[in-house]
Amino acid sequence: MLARLLLVGESEHTTENIRAVISAYAATSLTGDGTLNKFEDMIDHCAEYTQFPRLRLRSSMKDMYWEMGYRINGKPGKFGSGNTVIGVAQKDNVDKSRGKRAVKMIYEEFGAFKNFLDVWRINQQSSEQGNYTFGQAIAIGTGGTEGSNFYGALEMIQSPEGYNVYALPDIYNKNSNPNNKTVFFFSTLINRLGRYNKDGVSDIIGALLDVLMERF
Repeated sequence: MLARLLLVGESEHTTENIRAVISAYAATSLTGDGTLNKFEDMIDHCAEYTQFPRLRLRSSMKDMYWEMGYRINGKPGKFGSGNTVIGVAQKDNVDKSRGKRAVKMIYEEFGAFKNFLDVWRINQQSSEQGNYTFGQAIAIGTGGTEGSNFYGALEMIQSPEGYNVYALPDIYNKNSNPNNKTVFFFSTLINRLGRYNKDGVSDIIGALLDVLMERF
């Protein structure tokens, strides 16, 4: 998603000056074999082997900042799409992403994101205003540690509509009230290593047996 937004934009009608921000509590969730490393591999591959734009004004894993475009000798200003991808390590500064208006605001490993709900609320102003929404916020990741760090994720999972998150019927929890809402859940039973075939079709029963044996 980040590679597509940087190289070609959001849609055939919106191709320039697109900004995407990916945020995590710690930089290690983004770099060091994190999401941004995979993103950079993709854009480098496209630069070498495809016809997509390849000239960049900035390309820095250290700064977690990429910007498409180029300069022309003798002419002021920047040329090209100006699309950018920015990585932000929030740590304990809940205001660090404030004001970074983006078409995509992605939160990585939100299950272990300290003060996550505060960060989410502050950054809502960067993607929506009143009844108008001009961006999309996406929170992804695995489960976190029990306690205060996981509280934000649990609150959003159990009350998604209170945070303007797309809600689904809770079909995942045993004995759940049919009227309860939750977020999209990608179970460990789907694509468990060794329990899907060459076409990606999962052996749910085999995966379930694996999980139960591991828990036992």
